[in-house]
Amino acid sequence: MEEALIIEHEEMLRKAMLSSNLIILDELIHDDLIFVNHQSEGKILRK
Repeated sequence: MEEALIIEHEEMLRKAMLSSNLIILDELIHDDLIFVNHQSEGKILRK
C-alpha cells in the first residue's frame, strides 16, 4: 500500500472515531484488530 493511501485511510479513521461513525469504522477496522495505547498495552478487539 502506498504512503499516500495509508495517510488517507488514517485520516478517515481519525474522523470516523471523532464523529463516532460506526459505518465507516466498521469498513476500516479489521475483525481482529489489536490496539496499542501510549503505554504499549495491547487490547484485542474482536467483532
